[in-house]
Amino acid sequence: MGDLRKANLIKTESGKAAPSLVMPPEEISLATIYKAVEKDPAIFHSDKNTAPNCLVGGNIQKVLDQKYIFLQQSVENEMKTIFLSEIIEGILQESTNG
Repeated sequence: MGDLRKANLIKTESGKAAPSLVMPPEEISLATIYKAVEKDPAIFHSDKNTAPNCLVGGNIQKVLDQKYIFLQQSVENEMKTIFLSEIIEGILQESTNG
């Protein structure tokens, strides 16, 4: 909750356990939430503990890192198109289906 408050996405009142959104959920993207709560925004990480003298182990990080950058950008761009209002709608819909 503290990270969301620092990112100015929610506001809280002392003594009350009922935070509220600072802006409408239609204006809050998953990308905004993700950046607010994740300390390390990288979704993908390559294993740095590979054998440097091995053909694969010595080269795979560089190759994967290039792919991971592309994937990271793709995921972040997609997250910018998904809004909190859609998540709330989905939760409410699932709760009535169950």
